[in-house]
Amino acid sequence: MPSNLKLNIRMKIVLGYVLVLLCLGVFLWVVSGRLSSLQQEADFIGQHDVEVHRLTHEIEKNMLELETGQRGYVITGDPAYLEPYKEALSTWETNYNKLYQMIKDNESQLNDLTNIKENIDKWIEIAGQPAVRLKQAGHDEEALHFFYQRSRPACHGDDEKSVFRISQHRKTIDLGSD
Repeated sequence: MPSNLKLNIRMKIVLGYVLVLLCLGVFLWVVSGRLSSLQQEADFIGQHDVEVHRLTHEIEKNMLELETGQRGYVITGDPAYLEPYKEALSTWETNYNKLYQMIKDNESQLNDLTNIKENIDKWIEIAGQPAVRLKQAGHDEEALHFFYQRSRPACHGDDEKSVFRISQHRKTIDLGSD
């Protein structure tokens, strides 16, 4: 055997330690990269979840503003009550579209959200706008009667439950139980 290939025991131990440290360094590098990736995923899910909750809250708030504004205007005739009504009328679909884009990967939530949209559209068409128009036309008694008879159809209450289901579903995703 050539003399330069001979390794004494000290060199073998040093090479063994260097090899172990090198493997440990590679392992730490791989684990660090994976942890960073997991952290980015968790951050995305957290931000996505917060935005979904915010939008469901905004849609629910828009529904309440529609009802409150309509009720206030029909009962009092004060045009100041129409401001929140008009604002909610113009913003609820924007919130709906944003939420739709965020949950388009979840079929059950999309079904709930589609039902919400249909029911809100139905309420606006059947109860919201007609009562306001009657009041604006000076038909106070008809507007009050219309308001008391048709203001809150049975389907409208289901929207709040659907918004709640979407919100609760996102909470279960957070907890890992879905």
